[in-house]
Amino acid sequence: MKTSIAMATYNGAKYLQEQLDSFAAQTRVPDELVICDDHSSDATVATLSRFAQTASFNVRIVVNDVNLGFVQNFERALSLCKGDLIFLSDQDDVWFDSKIEEIVRYMEENPRYLVVTNDQIITDADLIPIGSVMANIRTGGFEPSYLVAGCCTAIRRAWLDVALPVHPTGHDHWICELADFMRVRGFYDRPLQYYRRHGSSLSKNMVGTGSWGTRKVTKRRTFWEKLRYGLADARPGWRKECDRLLEFQNRLDQRAHHIDAFGYQECRLAALEKIRLKRDMLEKRIALLSRGGWERTVAVLSFWRAGAYGHFEGWKSAIKDLLR
Repeated sequence: MKTSIAMATYNGAKYLQEQLDSFAAQTRVPDELVICDDHSSDATVATLSRFAQTASFNVRIVVNDVNLGFVQNFERALSLCKGDLIFLSDQDDVWFDSKIEEIVRYMEENPRYLVVTNDQIITDADLIPIGSVMANIRTGGFEPSYLVAGCCTAIRRAWLDVALPVHPTGHDHWICELADFMRVRGFYDRPLQYYRRHGSSLSKNMVGTGSWGTRKVTKRRTFWEKLRYGLADARPGWRKECDRLLEFQNRLDQRAHHIDAFGYQECRLAALEKIRLKRDMLEKRIALLSRGGWERTVAVLSFWRAGAYGHFEGWKSAIKDLLR
């Protein structure tokens, strides 16, 4: 299995060398490192060039003529990779020596997975450990799928053909959540890198960064805490979610022939059904919250009797809809 690392850089000279050194120290070095620099004005490109001269693997550096922005820069790096398994990398983290070796083995043992996300250790700017992201998520009472972080994700080439071009809102959410709908993302429940948090971070697009990425979570949130934060009008967010779900649906339809050709027709059809159902339920809740007084109470009870709240948090969601 040939491996590539897709790296996006921009004015990252301060921490870049440590990440590059962690690539060179891998027990299984990559076959190639593809770096797209987004027109940096510091010593980033010079640091990359020096590293390329001594690396034991192929290093390709592409400098954009103009600033493309983080998402498009990462998309360009991914599109240039030739490996069978492609690792996404930020410019300011540090990989553990066995990361590539362990993920390659995991994907060989789990051939149905097209995407894999590993755990990582949150640190401060000086790499002083704070805690595990996955442990924080579980302590908070959430599922592993809440970990959406491009910097600890690897994808098979077949999935790259489905995911590109990525959605403008972010490559990591797009790649991972689309895979979640098809049930083709695996979770490697072992930290394989340091996730550096610092004031000038450019690429920390992880779900729950405020909760999981800056401090250690020590207890589960109680129902009343969740309720307090959940009583705001949810309709604007749900409308955006419906639009996003439609984007997922359209991409799966557009890539249907490709997905079916490599044996994932059943996964695609199941994902489409799940997406359509989720959109329908959200649209019905949006309509429900547009009512007031007794009309809303009757609508909530009807929604409850139909079992529709089972697609959300059950009676907890019903109470929120009554109190909002």
